[in-house]
Order: sequence, then structure tokens, then C-alpha cells
Amino acid sequence: MEAKTTTQDYLFLPNRQEKDTKFIILDVRTCQEFVGGHVKGAIHIPYDEIHLNIQKIKSWGKPIITYSKDGKRSQAASSQLSLFGVKAIDGGNMQKVKALFGQMD
Repeated sequence: MEAKTTTQDYLFLPNRQEKDTKFIILDVRTCQEFVGGHVKGAIHIPYDEIHLNIQKIKSWGKPIITYSKDGKRSQAASSQLSLFGVKAIDGGNMQKVKALFGQMD
């Protein structure tokens, strides 16, 4: 019997290293997509759970760069975050963000 993966299993909060950065990288893909690989240092909150975690996201006090598998959820997430008053930039897909930060596989 396979254990069900939940968001809480893979929700990463900013650690000391992220506190020293000027922004947060937010992976808005599903738990299964995140486990399959992600941008190093990214925090994971699935797109459909952003509204449930908005106070936590606001508490980080930093601009957010979102990314997803194909960029569609990333664009929607950055728009949603902006509506909640969070500075957010659509980073597009994971490969684009990895390339931006020199993390090409």
C-alpha cells in the first residue's frame, strides 16, 4: 500500500540561507512534481494551496519568484499573490528558473 503524499510532507520554510537572500523561489507544482526534482532552495506550496498559506508567504517579507512545470500555474500564482499584496514575479517553467540560477542538469 502506497502512502499518500501531502503538501505538509514537502512544504519547506525559509531557512537561514533564504533569509539572507533578497527573494524567495516558490515552486507551485504538485507534491509529486516537486519530489521528482526542483530548483535548489525553492520553497514548495502547490498552486491550489497558495490562498491557504498567504499569511505565511506574507510573513517572509520578500518578493517571490514563482515557477511551475510549463509556466501556466506560475503565471496564475504570481497574479494571485499580487492580488494578495505580495510582490511576485512569474519565473515561468522550472528549466528557465534553473538556468537563471545556474542549476542546469
